[in-house]
This record gives sequence, structure tokens and C-alpha cells, in this order.
Amino acid sequence: MAPSPTPPTQISRRLKWLLSVLLLFHLGAVVIPPFTFATRTGYESSPLAQLMMSVVQPYSNALYLNHGYFFFAPSPGPSHLIEYDVPADDGSKETFRIPDRQSQWPRLFYHRHLMLAEWIHSNFPPETVPEWIPPSEKRRLHEIYRQLIASLQQHLQHRHDVDDVTLRRLEHELVYPEEYLSGKHDLFAPELYRPLPLEPGIEEAP
Repeated sequence: MAPSPTPPTQISRRLKWLLSVLLLFHLGAVVIPPFTFATRTGYESSPLAQLMMSVVQPYSNALYLNHGYFFFAPSPGPSHLIEYDVPADDGSKETFRIPDRQSQWPRLFYHRHLMLAEWIHSNFPPETVPEWIPPSEKRRLHEIYRQLIASLQQHLQHRHDVDDVTLRRLEHELVYPEEYLSGKHDLFAPELYRPLPLEPGIEEAP
């Protein structure tokens, strides 16, 4: 007589509900960060997006699910760089850029520097501040940016073993398709690099 087939393993209703909730929570942690980013206007996002993000943010941060989706969107904007001068003993100086495809290799190493420059740019206090933003928030944003610049400058001084480095912010403008088709093929032409202020304007100072 043939042995009776083994019955399939049964999952309790309570375990099914628990697994369903965990899967929905993970899906939310994947979807909510880009939704929050897409609804951001100036200082804040949609109230609904902020509420949902406050729930999933610890989990999303731990698994690095909240990275910059918008940077690689179909309509990307200009890129941003940090340029700095290192003085030499003979009075000359050597100029470096972050990121730099020639010196930062492999590609992942370059990408880390690219995101560092973009992160610093994203923390630059905006030129116009809504009146409803409290002064304490303005001071906090300025202080965060100043600490980032000071930390970067201290790291570069230690890296090059010098007492001081001069930092500059640059914006690398895009060459649009119609410009490229008309003969503007140099994507790294000097005129495409526009200087940006390193320090916030006086009118923005807290």
C-alpha cells in the first residue's frame, strides 16, 4: 500500500497577517522616500508624506532605501562640484576637484565623491526663506552647512598635510540635445562651469 502523501504545511491565520503586515511595511519603506522627495517644495514636503516618512524612516535609513532617486530621473539638472586649492612651499598652488573621474577610481569611489558634492550643495541654505520659517530653523540650517564645510576643509587639510585649503563651489551646466546636435560637443568646456557662493548671503544670515 502506497504511503499517504504528506499534507502541506499550514500557516496560521495570525502568522499570515503578520507576514502580510511586514511585507506591506517593507513596500512602504521602498515607495515612501521617493514620494516624499517628489512632493518636497523648499523647506518641507507634503504633510501626508512627512507623516508616512516618520513611520518608515528608521527602517529605511538602516537598509539605505532612501537614496536620491531623483538624481537619475529622465530630466536631470546640472551637477555640482567642490574645487579647492592646495598651497605649495614655493608659493604655487595645485587645484583639485570633487568629484574627479581621472583620480577617483574605481567608478564606485568616484560616485561616492559625486554624491558628497551633491549632498553639500543640497545643504546650502536657500536664497529665499519663507516668513513662516522660525529663526531657530534658519540658524539650524546655516549651522549644519557651516559644519559640513568646516569638516570637509579639515579633512582636506589633513589629507594634503597643509594648514589651509581654499574651497569653491561649482555648477556644471548641461549641454542640451539641440546644442549637441548643433556642434557643441565638448561636455567639459570651461564655460559650462559656473561659480557658486561658498557662504550664504548676508541677508540670509541668522
